[in-house]
Amino acid sequence: MKSLLLIPIVYFGMAFTTLKPVLVNEKVVKIANESELTISGSTNINRFECNYKIEKLTGPITVVYQRNQKSLDFRQTVLKLDNNCFDCGSKPINRDFNILVKSDQHPRILLKIDKVLNIGGTEADVLTDIKIAGITKSYRVPVGITKLNGNNLKVSGVLKLNISDFKLEPPKKMFGIIKVDDIINIDFRLILKDT
Repeated sequence: MKSLLLIPIVYFGMAFTTLKPVLVNEKVVKIANESELTISGSTNINRFECNYKIEKLTGPITVVYQRNQKSLDFRQTVLKLDNNCFDCGSKPINRDFNILVKSDQHPRILLKIDKVLNIGGTEADVLTDIKIAGITKSYRVPVGITKLNGNNLKVSGVLKLNISDFKLEPPKKMFGIIKVDDIINIDFRLILKDT
């Protein structure tokens, strides 16, 4: 009997509620070979730079999102970067990089896009989760957005992160004389092509 009384109450409540359909968009994009992604940092005696071999990102990326008034909310949109596709300029530095990011146990760096805020202009903030060596941290990254020909976009920015947040310890060189700074930069200029 109580459940029968509940039905009119639910209908009454719905009469004063505006239900808008939730539109979920799906797009397939490819990262163009002209794109650049670099991890850079410094030691107490030198700087280093590891460039990602963009041509290794051959497959398309499915982007599923929902547009809100001032943001785009993403669902399972992940960029997977194989650690062995970073070129640091020499085999010893490549080896050190792979030791640093624990490639033997965690062969990929994952960048999961959660949300883009302040959309509509040439700048936005991206909320992203970055997983390195099995540890995930959240970041807010300011990006520049440039519309190219067609529906293509260039997204660029720099993310500064602390390697100790991911419990990463660089290999010691010269009996600990050479030390890597904790702060590294991930510099990206990605050209996204509509497929």
